[in-house]
Amino acid sequence: MLWPIYRRIDQWSKLLLVLNLIDGVATILFLTLGKALEANPLMALAFTLGPVGFMSIKLLIVSTLVVLIARKLSLQYPWLAFYALLAASIPYFLVGIHHIGGLIDLFR
Repeated sequence: MLWPIYRRIDQWSKLLLVLNLIDGVATILFLTLGKALEANPLMALAFTLGPVGFMSIKLLIVSTLVVLIARKLSLQYPWLAFYALLAASIPYFLVGIHHIGGLIDLFR
């Protein structure tokens, strides 16, 4: 049985990966339709490789960081790993709200 903190780390890791995927798909949609500009300079450069290149780089970067936090950092500092994942999820929630607004505008 996992300790409760490790269960939370696992749950937040999965949530962060799903939020990253949703953000990537929504970003590709808005960039392709010309309805947005990528605010992150690194990801704007990645988008010059096309949607598949963009998504591959985005998933690779975030997945690598999640694995490092959830699997490596949590071994010595489980609470720090938990709060790092929690803090990393906050911008995705905010961007998700922004994407929802963009989707609403698309269908007006």
